Amino acid sequence: MNEYIFLLKDIALNNEQEDINKLLDIFLGFSDDYIRDFKGKGVPEEDLRQECALVISEVILGGAFIEKNNRRERILTGETETQTEVFREIIHEVSSGCEEALIVLTKSEEQSKKAGEEILAKVNLINEGVERFCTEYGIKPTPKELSEYLGVDEDVIIEAVELSGYEIKDIDFDTPVRGGRV
Repeated sequence: MNEYIFLLKDIALNNEQEDINKLLDIFLGFSDDYIRDFKGKGVPEEDLRQECALVISEVILGGAFIEKNNRRERILTGETETQTEVFREIIHEVSSGCEEALIVLTKSEEQSKKAGEEILAKVNLINEGVERFCTEYGIKPTPKELSEYLGVDEDVIIEAVELSGYEIKDIDFDTPVRGGRV
């Protein structure tokens, strides 16, 4: 802990980039501690580390960490106990910032996964509907016929085809429909 206090004193006195980079490296070394509770929750570990590194860089390289709550003065004039308290404040600022960012990242990943599942369900519904229609009627349905057959809006059919990357093949987009097949 003493080496960290000496480093903070150097930063408070001289504000040299080399010392700030050393502090940055120290906090980046704590990344595994910050991401521990978020591992296995759907976000790749490297993405967790990267998000944490962004927060750490913002706090440390932004420089405001040394000015908050009179930290510079407290480091330069305070006793070891006060200086340790300042270092703990910075640790808390970094760790809570990482935690907040990782919560947002994890929730975003969950929402993306849910959206992906909904897209897949929609595409599967249309695929199955096309297959049933073709079996039942022996022809490829138009989007309008399929929408009526499945009881969904025609836009749902078009959207599913687009979301599938046009992999739903057995829909007839070429036959015009005006009150039935031509």
